[in-house]
Amino acid sequence: MRHVGLVISDTLVSQELIRNHVVEFVINEQNEYSHLLASVAEAAFRFEANGTLDLAFVKNQRRRAELPLLFGDVIEWSEADMKNNRVILKFRRMPELFEHRVYDQKFQVLVSGVVSPIDKFHFWSEYFPHVRLGMKSSEEVLPNVGVAAWLNLCTDEDGRFCVEFDSFERVEHEARIIAAAPWNRNNPKYTTLALPSHEDGLESQILLPDSLTERPQWQQEVFNLEGICTGKRLIFCRQLSSYEIVVALIKNAKESIPFGIGVSCEFSAVWNEYEKRFIVTKYKTKGLPSRLGSNGLLRTSVKAVENYPGLFKSDQFGLIDDPRGVLALLHLSAYKRSSVVVTLEDKPVYQSDMRFRIVDVQPDKAPKLEKWMEESEITIEDSEGVVVDAATVYSKDHGNIFFDVPEDLRSNLSPGKLVKFSAQYQHNIKRCIISKIVLLPEDEVPSVEKILSHDQEECQRVFLIEAMRPKYFRSCLESSVFGLVALGSHISLPRNKSSKFTVWVTRSVPETEAVRSARTPFMVLSIGDLEPPDYLLSPPVDVTSLIVPESPQEEPATVPEKPKKRDKNEIQAAMERLGLIGDKEPTIIHSAECTDTSCATDCPTMSAVMMLTEEVEDLWEMLSTKNPTFFTECVNKLFT
Repeated sequence: MRHVGLVISDTLVSQELIRNHVVEFVINEQNEYSHLLASVAEAAFRFEANGTLDLAFVKNQRRRAELPLLFGDVIEWSEADMKNNRVILKFRRMPELFEHRVYDQKFQVLVSGVVSPIDKFHFWSEYFPHVRLGMKSSEEVLPNVGVAAWLNLCTDEDGRFCVEFDSFERVEHEARIIAAAPWNRNNPKYTTLALPSHEDGLESQILLPDSLTERPQWQQEVFNLEGICTGKRLIFCRQLSSYEIVVALIKNAKESIPFGIGVSCEFSAVWNEYEKRFIVTKYKTKGLPSRLGSNGLLRTSVKAVENYPGLFKSDQFGLIDDPRGVLALLHLSAYKRSSVVVTLEDKPVYQSDMRFRIVDVQPDKAPKLEKWMEESEITIEDSEGVVVDAATVYSKDHGNIFFDVPEDLRSNLSPGKLVKFSAQYQHNIKRCIISKIVLLPEDEVPSVEKILSHDQEECQRVFLIEAMRPKYFRSCLESSVFGLVALGSHISLPRNKSSKFTVWVTRSVPETEAVRSARTPFMVLSIGDLEPPDYLLSPPVDVTSLIVPESPQEEPATVPEKPKKRDKNEIQAAMERLGLIGDKEPTIIHSAECTDTSCATDCPTMSAVMMLTEEVEDLWEMLSTKNPTFFTECVNKLFT
């Protein structure tokens, strides 16, 4: 049996029989490296001539044998070369495993590793799988990103081997270490990337972004680009405006400007196909923070995009949406063609044109707008729209405004009806109230009610419409009824030349108290005229909570009550959608917030799985047989 070890000391001058301490790497039952301490005997450095008469050869071999071992050297020995008390009598020198140094009187090695997304204080590397981080170090680095770190190696007073974290050195370009981490090993997201065949017969190991042909600036690795910090770790770069660029390791040198919102920087980054974003490998802050708003956020001047109320554009940051409706009435004011200074938050969405969102209006225009709103009679005359529920009308000509219908005007209205209306803004309640409304003779928009998530107690209306690919907004479709409708990350348009699609859309209901996540008031739910299924399923299951708790001290989640027995038709419908019964192809639909590693609480597909887990005894056996690919995805999302 061969043994391999790392020398963790220079020559021990205080000992007569022992020259060096060595730590042996041993594979344990968990298929991880553990460590056994050994010593190299003084006798291991002696050369015996064994009768050889070639004096030059003997002299050379003796010189080589007597060369001392130094910290960082790697040696190999056999079982016969070692005494029972783990003293090595004979060894062979091997190539080095680690870059090493003696720093501040500490013996250190540089290793590639990953911080756990489950425990932010756990740093994993191949040879040292269980290293603990301090609070400050854990805040410096993102989880699931390959980084190089210096570790201190020593023996304590009792002769035990000790490994301590010292500092992070850099972000690694190689992603193999991420896939090798124990929490990622069985996750299909981190297995070998698919090899898509191209027309020329060649294959590429990198799944390039869909927009590569439209965005020639995209490269797998970029160097020395200019950017500006827009969030805690975010960088915005005009050449790569549609892509999230994340600083994985923040190292603020004493002589440099601290990394923070508004600070300009120069950076290099590498594309991470697993996470669909650029990971910054090196950055240098260059300038003091640009002028920020009173709330500490980025400050910029925006103008309304003509013919698209509710959508704005900044010369510096591109297209910007207004989910809070801060400027919802701007197109009705005398300032509709003027620039307005606002503050922004950066919320990048993969390949979306609109990553920045308006937070508030800054003092230059705010007093004027407030005065106009208070003193003016704001009216809308003869506008066309669609009834979206029993008491609400929406018009694409007014962006983020939803119009309230008084009870006495609702008698002939139903969702999907096209109407012409007049309305007035009520200052006291900050709402637009319809004063006159008539039905239009055009056909109404088909609609049905659906339960789209666990959290909904009431049905939500979904509409069937025709939509086109707009010329300038690649992350949206455009409808004659709803205007721009956002494409969720779970929606993939067919790769053909068709510009017209039949889609189901629904209102972008806020996920928090005040802000919707979608970039437009309505979003695409599914493609095709097939009615989307209901998702009235068992209690909310936060799959991500099974994977990524905030800290080791976090209290365990409470166990939800067992759901009530489901209707047989509901169970059958869910099984048909997953391809477990019937002849139809499976309908696997994820919510906009789902990722490759976890599903959102409102994910319809994962909700169906969780319900069937309670209702169908042999669900997992059926799923592994009928749909093995989806079975693997479920297992990794739920149990890794």
